[in-house]
Amino acid sequence: MYRVSPLTYFVGGLAGAGLSHIVIHCSASEMAIVNPPGGQTCQQYLGAYLAQAPGSLANPDSISNCRYCPLRSSNQFLSNVEISWSQRWRDFGIVWAFIVFNVIAAFTLYWFFRARSRSAKLRI
Repeated sequence: MYRVSPLTYFVGGLAGAGLSHIVIHCSASEMAIVNPPGGQTCQQYLGAYLAQAPGSLANPDSISNCRYCPLRSSNQFLSNVEISWSQRWRDFGIVWAFIVFNVIAAFTLYWFFRARSRSAKLRI
């Protein structure tokens, strides 16, 4: 039902347009703290991991308490929930398609069940 709901596309369009491409700065409680082995800086110890990981290192020159933030950009979070800046106009169009369909369906069903039955009663 997630893909059928117009709210999915409404929120996706708004979030994709408004929250994309924002740099994330983690608070102290969101940081992962790691202690490197003796004598290594945080950059030396986590360098290979950071080449593949999506996050950032807050103190690369420190030799203790390496603070790692798991996200760099809001796009990384939005991609986890399948929202993208490039799909904002598609989502906008889908919301309008839902609206137009519902208006047409409402008038058609009204005519079919109310207006048509009244005109049939008047002819008798």
